[in-house]
Amino acid sequence: MEGLAFYIDRTYRTQRADNGEIDIGFLAPYAYLNVSIVEAPTLRVITGLPVRASSVRSPVRNKETVLNPWEALSSAEKVQLLRDMVRREVSTAVAKAIQSLPARP
Repeated sequence: MEGLAFYIDRTYRTQRADNGEIDIGFLAPYAYLNVSIVEAPTLRVITGLPVRASSVRSPVRNKETVLNPWEALSSAEKVQLLRDMVRREVSTAVAKAIQSLPARP
C-alpha cells in the first residue's frame, strides 16, 4: 500500500479503551509515503525517509446511528484526520532527514 487512503474492516471486533464498549468493524486512515531531500540544481536525491502512519476509528462512538465503519466520521473529519496525520508525520520525517545530512565543509 502507498499513498493516502482508508482501510475499512466490517468484521473485526473492536473495544474502546476508555469505556470498554464493543462493536464490530473499524475505519483506519493511513498515510504511506516517502519524504526526499533533493539537490535542486541536479535533482539528485540526497536522502529520504519513509512515512508510515495510521490510526483506527471504531464506529462505536456513534453506536446509535452508525452501522458502517465508513460512517464513523463525517467527510470533513476524514479529510482533517488525513491532513493532520500528513502534517505531523511529514514534519517529523523532514526534520530527521535534515539531521541525517552530512556536514558541509
